[in-house]
Amino acid sequence: MGPVGVDAPLSWLDKITYRPDGFGEAWADRVREYYAENKRRAHFAADLKRGDIISLFGHTYMVSALPGKGWRKWGLVLAGGGYYTAALRQIKRAERVAL
Repeated sequence: MGPVGVDAPLSWLDKITYRPDGFGEAWADRVREYYAENKRRAHFAADLKRGDIISLFGHTYMVSALPGKGWRKWGLVLAGGGYYTAALRQIKRAERVAL
């Protein structure tokens, strides 16, 4: 048990005194898991290359442009046609498609 939100700053976890019955410890574990997953997904986004195939929001895209030099979005080409851009928060939700 504990609070619901899992995006509390990690520095808060060091300042919390947990009750003897364990109330809040499960929440603290969920906060740590949230940040670990967020870091893993950021590494996934950084490792994307042009030509990679990803699945995002139920559609398949090919990565056609990467962020850099003032451009902070990824360029995506939809498998059926169409060009889209995606921000980091969206790319973090993508999954690489194995061919």
